[in-house]
Amino acid sequence: MNWIKKSFLSLSGIIILIFFSLISATGQQKIVITPQQYDGLSWSSFSNKISDQYNVRFFYSEDLPVIEHVEVQDSIRLKIFLQELFNNFDIHVASDNDGNYFLTKENPIHTELAPGFFKSEREKENHPEETSESSDDFLRTNKDYASRTIVIGSYGEAKNGKKSSVYGFVKSAEDGEPVVGSYVYIEELGIGTGTTANGYYAISVPKGKHVLTVSSIDRKKKKYTIDVRSDGQFDISLERRLVALNEVVVTSDKYHNVRSTNMGLERLTIRDVKEIPQVLGESDLLKVALLLPGVQNTGEASSGFNVRGSPSDQTQFFINNVPVYNTSHLFGFFSAFNPDAVKEFKLYKSNIPAEFGGRLASVFDISTKKGNRQKFSASGGISPVTGRLFLETPIQKDKSSAFIGLRSTYSDWLLSKVKSPDIRNSKANFRDGIGSVSFNLGKKDKLELFGYYSHDNISFSTLADYLYENIGGAINWQHLLGNKSKFTLSTIYSKYWFEESSQEISFNAFKHKFALENYKLKGTVEILPNNNHKISTGFSSTFYSINRGEHRPLSAESLITGKKLGKEYSLENSVFISDEWKVLPYLTFYAGLRFNNYNYLGPQEVYEYMDNRPLEESFISDTTQYGKGSFIKTYNSLDFRAVVNYMLTTSLSFKASFNNLHQNIFMLSNTISISPTAKWKLADYHIEPLKGHQFSFGVYSNPDNTSLELSAEAYYKYVDNLVEFKNGADLLVSEVPETDVVQGELDAYGVEFMVKKKSGRLNGWMSYTYSKSEVQVSSPFAASEVNFGAPYPSNFDKPHAFNLVANYRLSRRFSISGNLVYNTGRPVTYPVGIYYQDDQPIVNFSGRNEYRLPDYFRVDLSVNIEGNLLSDKFAHGSWSFSVYNVLGRKNAYSVYFKNEDDGIQAYKLSVFGSPIVTLTYNFKLGNYAD
Repeated sequence: MNWIKKSFLSLSGIIILIFFSLISATGQQKIVITPQQYDGLSWSSFSNKISDQYNVRFFYSEDLPVIEHVEVQDSIRLKIFLQELFNNFDIHVASDNDGNYFLTKENPIHTELAPGFFKSEREKENHPEETSESSDDFLRTNKDYASRTIVIGSYGEAKNGKKSSVYGFVKSAEDGEPVVGSYVYIEELGIGTGTTANGYYAISVPKGKHVLTVSSIDRKKKKYTIDVRSDGQFDISLERRLVALNEVVVTSDKYHNVRSTNMGLERLTIRDVKEIPQVLGESDLLKVALLLPGVQNTGEASSGFNVRGSPSDQTQFFINNVPVYNTSHLFGFFSAFNPDAVKEFKLYKSNIPAEFGGRLASVFDISTKKGNRQKFSASGGISPVTGRLFLETPIQKDKSSAFIGLRSTYSDWLLSKVKSPDIRNSKANFRDGIGSVSFNLGKKDKLELFGYYSHDNISFSTLADYLYENIGGAINWQHLLGNKSKFTLSTIYSKYWFEESSQEISFNAFKHKFALENYKLKGTVEILPNNNHKISTGFSSTFYSINRGEHRPLSAESLITGKKLGKEYSLENSVFISDEWKVLPYLTFYAGLRFNNYNYLGPQEVYEYMDNRPLEESFISDTTQYGKGSFIKTYNSLDFRAVVNYMLTTSLSFKASFNNLHQNIFMLSNTISISPTAKWKLADYHIEPLKGHQFSFGVYSNPDNTSLELSAEAYYKYVDNLVEFKNGADLLVSEVPETDVVQGELDAYGVEFMVKKKSGRLNGWMSYTYSKSEVQVSSPFAASEVNFGAPYPSNFDKPHAFNLVANYRLSRRFSISGNLVYNTGRPVTYPVGIYYQDDQPIVNFSGRNEYRLPDYFRVDLSVNIEGNLLSDKFAHGSWSFSVYNVLGRKNAYSVYFKNEDDGIQAYKLSVFGSPIVTLTYNFKLGNYAD
């Protein structure tokens, strides 16, 4: 029994020791100083008096700043007072249970362990949110932020007036990247603001003490007690929320959906993209965008977007401000963007912000990661046809970082397994790279260098070869102007080129080249004068250079006559200003103006045509030569943007918007699907810029006590000067484009319904769209009319579209995802008969787009399996098993016809006519949560 007695005594001793330690600690924490006793003393006198009265000791180096007068205005606890006193000197204050206070300049003294330090590994796995940080991280991030006071500014710098500006950046605690869309607010005052795309915020606050709350979608909410004495900067780090999805409370999205002036804005993070079933093992953000309401394309494995019934060239793609003119690899099988490098994307399709211009339908804005500023990290993946690697590292911790992403395909082995000799002897491969270096140049300046490259090389046996590339780069400089404004200056370069060689018919074999370059300078100033206004103003200037290419014979046997199609140049300048004005707590306006100045430049040869005659080569009356840099034609235009948001309740709002836009560059193509060989063309002397107008109104709701987002949005838009091709036009080799195209009108309208569930074991969205899109090209000249001047469905008119995206998380390691896609078949023009002229059969076609392909229907499934959840591991892996087109439905990409047995026989072409099974392995350094 002695061992029991000894154990009991030992345990009792430990309990008593802990008890007295707690009493001692409590006593130390309750030391309160008053102005009557300590105000006005020097630091030396102050510290000596405290030491004598309370038996405490201070430890600090000799270079401690000289403080001649210690200001004590109110009764306050000693430790909190010391933290406030030395906060402006960047001196850390720590204390232990024995009354020792440590003042250190560089690194804080750690005197306690993180919560959960003594938990078992099993407990840590069950509650990783309590044990995911080391004790160093715990003290560095000041988790007791609610119990301490953060001093903003100082009394000496205070200005007359009741309010001061608190500003700064909200960033990720893990890698230092901006936390976009987080919300900073003071609940008791009813004021708040969202962060910008760079994580910047500014809020006007009355002087005094307040509780500042910061929240974001997948970050832990933080509350700070702040003492605002004057204008000052307060940067905030938010930690990743490591809890199961059914415990996430979405706050930031609610603000955007109901309270903001955004309409038709679809925003997804790369995490959303990676949970959706993949085709051929690649997480593809463009494929995910096609599951959003109002967004369609012409069919599987096709390039480009058709947003709300508009052609693909009316959507602009940006990645970190760099425009991308071909967004696909392998004719649309893969997107040209490495998913590991992408942080999020935004799709604007209603009220496009005033800073964007030059496209009528939508803007697809992609933001990449900035690089991890805390530690080196790596991730990547391997699928049956592609491999990718993404590396990021700090250059100087907390101040600069870099990343590089590489991706390539090795799909030729797959083609070699196909029985068809044409496919077996074909080759198809691509590669792309993306990289960035970013620096903090002091407290007010940031610099980022960004580069992007993609390359495709495709060979269809002995029939044709295709090469095409995207190259782009940007230098982005950001500077804080005072406390409430920010200036961003970007210099941007982008180039797209393609080369096509066709040798299917020896006497018609040819090689064709095309290139488009642009150089852009863009400046933006964001001003936050108070909590009720967000002003943005700036300028942009873009120089376009298009080499329309050469068309020449490929071999000596070819009968092709070589052509040089010439070059084009233009200069596009614009200035813009916008303001989001919160008039009342329930009423917000957004208004924007954008002035565009477009100049078509020489050198160029311009044809003049006879009066009252169509634009045809036979009616050319004269030619004018313009020299280099001369102004051939100038178009000035003014874009309007207006939105009103009326909040009926805190969870229900009504919004209405109007957009007026202009577009000076478009595509020349007479194919339904956008291919890499589709050529871009500038508005010129004869072909006028496109004009677009769109009205939208909608109702948005986030029902209380739910994680649902509900929206219903209706729109009507019409486009003037829409470019359509004449019947029989060959736009590839057209030397005089204005003779092969005509300009008409497009009318489109529709209504979009969407339900999102952002959290819980079951999450995803469901959308339904009803829409109509119609084109009319009429002219006094029959040759310049399409469809005899009668309206006809646009190539992208699909009245009904339904999408369902569902993710079910069985546990933190296992999840199941599925998609269901249905839409009406697109319009097509069919041959309807044959007639003979001089004994020669001539095919008679229907009216343009008079018929439709069969409706499209597809179901996809995937199972995602994470590796173990150990916190201490070198690398984490996950598996994704996907089945694309589970039902094996042979959806028609197109219908073609052959003349067989004195009749015309129709055949359906399907791209994915059977289930596509893919297994992908993804990896990253660190544990599940990193």
